[in-house]
Amino acid sequence: MKTIYCHSFETPFGIFRLSATEKGLYAIESARRRVVIASEAKQSRRSLRRFVPRDDIRITALLRKSARLLCSYFEGKKVSFRRLPVDWRGYTPFEKKVLQSLRKIPRGKLASYQSLARRAGRPRAPRGVGQVLHQNRLPFFIPCHRIVLKNGGLGGFSRGLAWKKRLLKIEGASVDKLDG
Repeated sequence: MKTIYCHSFETPFGIFRLSATEKGLYAIESARRRVVIASEAKQSRRSLRRFVPRDDIRITALLRKSARLLCSYFEGKKVSFRRLPVDWRGYTPFEKKVLQSLRKIPRGKLASYQSLARRAGRPRAPRGVGQVLHQNRLPFFIPCHRIVLKNGGLGGFSRGLAWKKRLLKIEGASVDKLDG
């Protein structure tokens, strides 16, 4: 079983707990409720229950740096999460490709589920892309809030549409024209 290291921190939008393994960032959850953990494989769920505190300097540094970047992001500063390592365990090859493609969408830009499906090499799988985004364990870091419906609707977001609009406004995206 893998060891998961955690770091809790306060942001302008509440307290979060970020977790990582030796491979990279694993998940983020709110102090109020889990962000997107429920859809993981059973084995991953079991391992998430075992938060083992340990003093691994490299992982501790990754968690602290990621927390600082997220706080800066919430304050409206232009930061990039693209170079942060991610632990992709538990995702299928398609899911991983979708999420990696999603990381390439620039701050403040919007894309449709259909266009993300094309980027991931499965142009006829926009619903499948939606399911992948629903299973995203690292919202904010892997920006699923940037994906909208091609007809102008907001689509969904694990934390709700108010959060999605808030994040898009932080990034300077025009959300006034989006339905939802």
